Amino acid sequence: MRLGYNTNGFAHHDPAQMLELLAEIGYRSVAITLDHHVLNPFCASLPEELRTWRQRLERLELRSVIETGARFLLDVEGPADRNDT
Repeated sequence: MRLGYNTNGFAHHDPAQMLELLAEIGYRSVAITLDHHVLNPFCASLPEELRTWRQRLERLELRSVIETGARFLLDVEGPADRNDT
């Protein structure tokens, strides 16, 4: 078992700094929340962002999982865009 942390706990931090800090204080894994500010699966630069995340994780010897609690993934259009009245 590897001690891990969820990126939601650092919602307003730079992802690169967050990973550095987690590795520094002893975490060995991270649950990455798919969300607008961390790793947006709908972003046009997703392939590049994934490569960057992978390089950082490998350099810091952190393992990762995807945490799927991001609300916008469940309803991409969101309540403001619905046509039902």
